[in-house]
Amino acid sequence: MSRPKRSFAPGRATINAVGMREEALSLLQGSSLPMVLIDRKISDFACDVVGLDNRQAATRATGHLIDQGFEAILFLSEPLTTVNTRIERLQAFRACMADQPHLLAEEAEALLNDGDGLSALLDDCHRRHRGMRKAILSANGALTLQVARALRRLGLHWGSDIGLLGFLLVDVGQRQTVSGQLAVR
Repeated sequence: MSRPKRSFAPGRATINAVGMREEALSLLQGSSLPMVLIDRKISDFACDVVGLDNRQAATRATGHLIDQGFEAILFLSEPLTTVNTRIERLQAFRACMADQPHLLAEEAEALLNDGDGLSALLDDCHRRHRGMRKAILSANGALTLQVARALRRLGLHWGSDIGLLGFLLVDVGQRQTVSGQLAVR
């Protein structure tokens, strides 16, 4: 987990940047408002960050899927752009899968608001790897929920027809703390 800077002081705005566009974050950066970003690191954005150790978490998540016997793993993310958390998770996935040449590693990007496109992508993955144990590693919580909905629309049962593992951000508590949690089924 990233450690807050020593300059942290009560009275800063806590920003959960999940789903925020880069343009909105750029506008916030231009303000003089002291901020703490949750689970989002942005290059050249001077603020505190609370979140997962993305490389370690993605390495553990990928290792878990490998240990469970999945033969084809799809890393699915919203568009990477400059979102460091997504990039770090993808890099860790690539590193893990590079050590497993007998397994199939795939990567794809999906838009949260394109349910038909996501369904088509998942259906294609399922059909191409018919007869194999396959799983989806979803790069964030919002996308994981959309994947679960798309699988339901396709009549695929996650956990039996296809594995699904995603990074979920749990509720921000009374003291404005956050923790990351892997949800596995």
